[in-house]
Amino acid sequence: MVSQWTLSGSTTAYSGTLTTTDGYKIEAAFTWVAITSYTTNFASESTSGIACAIGTCVETLDSAGTRVASTVTDDGNNALCHWFYVLGGSTSTAGTASTGTGNWGETKFLTHAQWGTTSGGGVIGNTIKSNGTSISTSYGHALSPTSVTTFSAGSYTMTWYQPTLASTYSSTALRRYNGGTADADKVKAYCVGLRRLDATAVLSTTGITAASATGTVTLTGASALAATAIAFGVAALHL
Repeated sequence: MVSQWTLSGSTTAYSGTLTTTDGYKIEAAFTWVAITSYTTNFASESTSGIACAIGTCVETLDSAGTRVASTVTDDGNNALCHWFYVLGGSTSTAGTASTGTGNWGETKFLTHAQWGTTSGGGVIGNTIKSNGTSISTSYGHALSPTSVTTFSAGSYTMTWYQPTLASTYSSTALRRYNGGTADADKVKAYCVGLRRLDATAVLSTTGITAASATGTVTLTGASALAATAIAFGVAALHL
């Protein structure tokens, strides 16, 4: 699934209605391709007519390019995953997210333990919906298109506003991603293959794969000028 992150802001103070943000925004855009010909997945599980998830995840790295420790409290979330829910097989019928029957997908942030001892080791089919925390509408999380009956080739997006700047963040809270010139976050992207939502086994290395096109990415753009002003910029993260 081809994906791209864009960090953006405004040169003026945030004037929206949300109380959780100062205006930084992330748009995650995805290009959906046909999966109707796939009736089994990488684990040789039948997927026809079975509720499944497919998506991409972003892991936060330290300045040396290795996974951040569980004790780190001033970086982005240990991992953040974008999930699409779909019935496997010939129809590509949209499923429902844990956030509600009208939602075909969701963005979830995971703690160090939820992401797993090894990268993605905590991603299991039957806990995808319960593992981690969904970014809620209190951060303006929105899907586009808002309603999907059947996934077809094209672009889909998940957007949300970042939390206000803090010197430290809870392990279970949504964190801010930084694209500053001196202290930008480093991240690594992963593609997650079609996974049955009743599967109980941990994903194998063929089921969750680090994106080879980009490797480690240093975020750039949308750097804070002051607590109430945002510098416009973008940071592309291709998965």
